[in-house]
Amino acid sequence: MRLPATLLVGAALLSGCPDREIAEVKPSQDKVETKDIPVTLNRNVDIVFVVDDSGSMKEEQDSLASNFPKFIDRLSSLQGGLPSVHIGVVSTDVGTGTTKIDSCDNLGDNGGMLTNSCAGLNAGAKYIEDVDDGNMGRTRNYSGNLPQLFACMAKLGTGGCGAEQPLESMRLALDPTGNKNPGFLRNDAFLAVVIISDEDDCSTRDRAIWNRDLTVGRSLYQCTEYGISCNEPDLIAFGAKTGCKPQAPSPAMFEVGEYVDFLKKLKGDKQLIIASITGDPSPVSVRDDGTGDPQLAPSCNSAFGNATPAVRTVSFTHAFSQNTNVRICDANLQKALDEVAKTIVVAIGDPCIQSNLADNDPATPGVQADCTVSDVVHPDTAQEVETKLPQCDASHSVKPCWSLITDATQCALTPSKLKLSIDRGSTNVDPDTHVRAQCVTQ
Repeated sequence: MRLPATLLVGAALLSGCPDREIAEVKPSQDKVETKDIPVTLNRNVDIVFVVDDSGSMKEEQDSLASNFPKFIDRLSSLQGGLPSVHIGVVSTDVGTGTTKIDSCDNLGDNGGMLTNSCAGLNAGAKYIEDVDDGNMGRTRNYSGNLPQLFACMAKLGTGGCGAEQPLESMRLALDPTGNKNPGFLRNDAFLAVVIISDEDDCSTRDRAIWNRDLTVGRSLYQCTEYGISCNEPDLIAFGAKTGCKPQAPSPAMFEVGEYVDFLKKLKGDKQLIIASITGDPSPVSVRDDGTGDPQLAPSCNSAFGNATPAVRTVSFTHAFSQNTNVRICDANLQKALDEVAKTIVVAIGDPCIQSNLADNDPATPGVQADCTVSDVVHPDTAQEVETKLPQCDASHSVKPCWSLITDATQCALTPSKLKLSIDRGSTNVDPDTHVRAQCVTQ
């Protein structure tokens, strides 16, 4: 298949995405916006929100619901508007088996997608479907307003297990052998996983741990004791801990690497977008809970709430090339959700420049940007071929060429309102082509 002759392409690479060096960019330029965008866009994305429903999460759930419209606005800024989405919600509650601890017992929600019987969703539907019908319209399994529907679905309440297991819940929700949520995953779609929790992951292999040391009140501290390891070997002792990382192997917990391998086997790294909104992974400190038992101290605090260090969850997030982790202890989740949405937009393909570009010639009207742009055929393979593209002159005398144009509509959410345009003239382009670019920013 050959693509249309003229394409607008581009995407801003966030800090969690891979940094691919283009040789022509001068290494002294330390403020650079990097792009790596496929010419052939995949506009299908399945998004699963893994939402903590424990007792401390009411404000965060409310903020998730109220700020979701801006998340949709950011996704809709893509060329062509809102991508074809499946959106599901699961809780972090998979229970603690037969042992009653806190509000935990049995299997909890066990990875099943939750709808809260929200008005507007078609009977029997377990997730939101809003996809391009191929005829200039949309196919939807709901009526009414998408953000309002999601707001209803995301408010799971605060009666869930306090031993949050977002990684295991995610696996149960997506494992094709379990078929918990049939139809949600599409073979050709990106998969975005968004974890929102004020506690670290406590995905437990050996549920017998909940029967250990209960007489000294350490039930929920098992998540720390068996979930992470630090330079200081005694995690029961009070005080600061350093060099903390997921415990591997663990006598009782699923290893973080198992979940990384599960997702990469399911979709492949390039089809995955992983985001988490959590407590900072450090500092890690153990304190007296007031009764002489150990308690993990918060790693961030605000008027909005506090959160404990998410060592396991953040390690999981950073194991993928397209990722972002944002702190949950801010005034609300608006910036966090926007960052997550931008990460998804980057993966799909966004022509808008996300930063203010440096101006090489302030005396000349407009921004005289310092950019290097290349076509890369068969990227990241032994057959990769990179061809540098010239900047377009006034008459576009040499094609293909690149230029920056103002688009205040499509790029309304960016400070520059600029997007990258590739004029290919009558030149055909291999479908397996990426445009890679680096532009110096202010």
